[in-house]
Parts: sequence; C-alpha cells; structure tokens
Amino acid sequence: MLGLVSLGTVSTSSAQLIWTGDQDFIWSTNNAGNTNWDTNTLPASTDTVQFGATAPGTITLGGANRTVAGIQFLSTATTAFTLNTGSNRVIINSTAGVVVQAGSANHFINATGTDIALQVASTTNTSFDIAAGTQLTISRVDFNNRGITKLGDGILTVNPNTSIASNLAVNAGTLELTGNLGNGGTSGSGGLTGSGTITASGGTRTLHVLGRGTPLDSTFSGSIQSTINLVKGRTEQNDTGTLTLTGTNTYSGTTIARTGTIRVMGTHTGGDNYSINGHTTATTASGVLAGTGTIVLADNTKTFSIGDGDVDGSSGVLYPGADNTDTGVLTLGSSGINTSVNFNTDGILRLDIGASGNSDRVNIFGNLDLSNSGDTLELLSLAGAWGGSTYTIATFTGTLSGTFNNVIGLDSGYVVNYLGNSITLSAIPEPSTYLLLGGGLAMIYLLRRRTKA
Repeated sequence: MLGLVSLGTVSTSSAQLIWTGDQDFIWSTNNAGNTNWDTNTLPASTDTVQFGATAPGTITLGGANRTVAGIQFLSTATTAFTLNTGSNRVIINSTAGVVVQAGSANHFINATGTDIALQVASTTNTSFDIAAGTQLTISRVDFNNRGITKLGDGILTVNPNTSIASNLAVNAGTLELTGNLGNGGTSGSGGLTGSGTITASGGTRTLHVLGRGTPLDSTFSGSIQSTINLVKGRTEQNDTGTLTLTGTNTYSGTTIARTGTIRVMGTHTGGDNYSINGHTTATTASGVLAGTGTIVLADNTKTFSIGDGDVDGSSGVLYPGADNTDTGVLTLGSSGINTSVNFNTDGILRLDIGASGNSDRVNIFGNLDLSNSGDTLELLSLAGAWGGSTYTIATFTGTLSGTFNNVIGLDSGYVVNYLGNSITLSAIPEPSTYLLLGGGLAMIYLLRRRTKA
C-alpha cells in the first residue's frame, strides 16, 4: 500500500512528462498509481508537459488549476489537442512558455465563457514559440503584468485579459488579438518591440502601449495590420516614453497619443483619425506625433487633430523629425488622398531650426487649420540656426485657415510668413536695406522725369 501511494504522486524534480492518455482524458487522473503521463506521476510546477502522437483530443484539468514550467506540442502531434480548462486555468511559471513545433497541428487552450484559460506567472519574459504553418489559440489569457515574447513564424491567437507591464516582443510570426490588450487606464503593454505582425479578428481591437510609470522607449519594425486601434500612454500618467514604428503599417483603426510619443519612421496607410491630444489627468503630460515617415489615412474625411487636451497644462504636439538633434520631414496625406490637420486648444507645432535653411517640416496633402485659439508654434534652435536663412516649416496643397496664436523661440530678426501653400520663416531686412531700396526707387523716378522732359 505504501508503494502504491508513492506512485502517481506529483513529480518531485524538473522533468518532461509526455501525455499518454492511458486512463482517460483528465490531466489529474491517478488510478492507484496509474496516470495519463508516461512517468505515471502527475506534472509538478517545475515540469514541462508534452503532447505528441498519443491520445489527441480534448483534455480537462480535473477541477483545479494546474501549474507547470511549460507546454510543448510536439511535431508528432499532427491531430489537434484542446486543453479544456473549464473554470480553472493552466499557469505557466517559467520563461519556457508554450511551444508548438513545426509539423504540429493547430491546438487550443479554452476556458468556459470569459474565465482565464492560461495565466503567465514568470517574473521575466515568457515565450510563445509557434512554428511556421501552425497556430495556437487561447480563448482567454492572463498576461498578469508580465513580459511576453512571441517567437516562431506561426500564429498566436489570444484574447488578453490583462496587461503586459514590461514589454511585448513580437519577434516573428503573427500575434492575433481577439480582445483588447490593456484598457487605457492602468494597463497595457509597457513597450512594443520585434519585427513580426500584429493583427486582430472578430472586430476592432485596441493595443495600448504604456510607459507604466518609467519612460520606456521601444522600436517596432514589424507591421500592425487589420482592425486595430493604437493607443500610446495612459490617462493617469505623465508618460515620456517613445514608441517608434519603422515598418509598413496598415491598421485601419484610430491612433491616439494621450501621453508619450508615437514616432513614425516607416509608413502607415489606410488608418482612421489621428488624435494627438494629451488627454490625461497628469497636468504636465503631452501626447506627441513625430517622425520622418509618411501617414496616409483611409480617405479624405479622416483628420489629424493636434491638441485640445482636457486638463490645463497638457498638450498635443506635432514634432516632425527623427529626434531633437537633427531636422527632418514628416508627410501627412498623399496626392490621391488629402487630409486635414487641425490644431486645437493646446495644440503645438514643434520644430528644430538648423543651419543654412534646414529645419523640421511637415508636408500636408490637404488643409491646415490654425483658426482655434491657444495653438502654438514652438521653435527650437540647433547649432548654426538663423543667420539670415529662409526656412520652410510647413507646406499644404489645400487651404490655410488662421495663424498661430502663440509663437515661441522665433529669432528677434525673423518673421513668420503665411503664404498661399506654405509657412516660412524669413529674416527681417535691416533698416539700411530699406534706405537703399528707397534711394533706388527715387533715382528711377528722377530718371523717368528727365526722360519725359
């Protein structure tokens, strides 16, 4: 009897347990020391469980949460497995995460209704390595404010329940969202990195990228696609982190910068409205749109709205250029799809002014609206700035309404010119120039008088 008790107990050291299904389709079955695992022990929290060619189908947990180091669907698992967790969940407590090997079928981890099917518990980034040609679908996942790394060229389909605090790294393949990642209040993704693809299904989903209290700069060179809204920053925080997008993005949802910076160095085509508004309860916060890329919205009705934050001291900023050490050009719209760029209350156009006429510039295919009170032109001088050069700081193919209400940083020898299709900064002529011009005109007048005489 004592020997039987020792059999079928939980594994006491780190091991790999292979599913056999010898008894039934319940994870925790122990019939007098006989289990559904090849070791005839039950998986421990330090073990990795593997599913291969044997006994595919639907497996239930047996009425309790199950904690393991990792889950692997082997290449021999050519028929689908479904882990049906019911009202319980599988907890992954190591960075090993979940692996679906090449040649494997598409597998599922499902809970009942809105219950959590899988929870991440590792204190560092947990990986989901999904091989090309395969897909893992998790009905409801709790990222538990941990970091996540998506590996492999396959598809990971998830409905996130909570946020990712440190970083979401989509290094390869596709992350498909069937729910929102973060809610824009106190949760979301701390940063976004990698070169993979992020998509959505079942409706429009929101991807929140947040600084989480500490500025977190991140660069995503992959592609955000389909019906996704991209939100930077949170309402309760002065987030100064920067999300840089260097890839080809085609997501059709809205783009919102509540706090922090969205820097577009690649392209975004087919999107809905951009709202760069500093919409936050942190009184010093700014939402910023920057970069040297090209943004072409879905049609002529879509707009860029800069400013109009709801708290005094917050602002929305349009800041062309890659950074604050050099100058660059940001393009909004195209010859085929025009847009409108509207500066609202607390809207700021921030520009670096360099040497020899070089400055940041925004090129707008469409209209530029400066008619709202409170908008500001802010000029930052780099080495060699001014010196008599003329700067073109904005171009537009449509109409110009109004002028900037406030101008900050303009050299005392310069003036802002609002022209037919551009805004320029030019030097004010010296008084001697006016005297010479007046003298020349007077000489021409006298010569004409003599000729008539």
